[in-house]
Amino acid sequence: SELSSLRISINHLVGTIPSEVGLLSKLSALDLSTNHLNGTVPSEVGLLSDLSELDFSSNHFNGTIPSEVGLLIQLKQLRLFTNHLSGIIPKELGKLTNHEVTLNLSSNIFTGTVPMELGMMSNIERLDLSRNRLVDSMLHIGSVSMKYLNLSHNELLSFPFSQDWTNLEALDLTENQINQYLSTGLVGLSSLKDLLLSNNYFFGTIPNEIRSLVRLEKLHL
Repeated sequence: SELSSLRISINHLVGTIPSEVGLLSKLSALDLSTNHLNGTVPSEVGLLSDLSELDFSSNHFNGTIPSEVGLLIQLKQLRLFTNHLSGIIPKELGKLTNHEVTLNLSSNIFTGTVPMELGMMSNIERLDLSRNRLVDSMLHIGSVSMKYLNLSHNELLSFPFSQDWTNLEALDLTENQINQYLSTGLVGLSSLKDLLLSNNYFFGTIPNEIRSLVRLEKLHL
């Protein structure tokens, strides 16, 4: 097939995605968002080597993210939010390093640890993992390019900050179970505009390091 873009969003499609989707080898954009599709994300999407945009958001997909998604080295946008996807976030997603990448996996049922491989993605700009059941994060291994990080409404018990997040503009950790000193690691977040930490178990005094965040516009403790 010579089809390069397939967009069938905001309709009433039902059923599953057939494995034959892997035959659409010239696709650069696949958008099936906001339908009533179910079943699993077929591993054959990993055959779509030219794909730069994959959007299956706002459907009823279940199961895990196939590790083959990590083969899509041209991918810039991965949107799987608002489904019923579960299991761990595959470390293979950390291979998506060639472009300014946006990953949105929010509003699913992912568990376990945010893998350090996501923190090592050299060109990730936006990462939204909010509204899952994640309990730990290894993102502090650090991506200097990340501008937006949302891990709100999870079950994180702690959150190591990275001194390499010098470009980070928004950090949302609202509604977790983080139990640590408030001052730990804030000093390196020099570009931060939004710092949202409310509804956790941070302790200690409000740190003087917050004064060094000269671009800060919104602070929720």
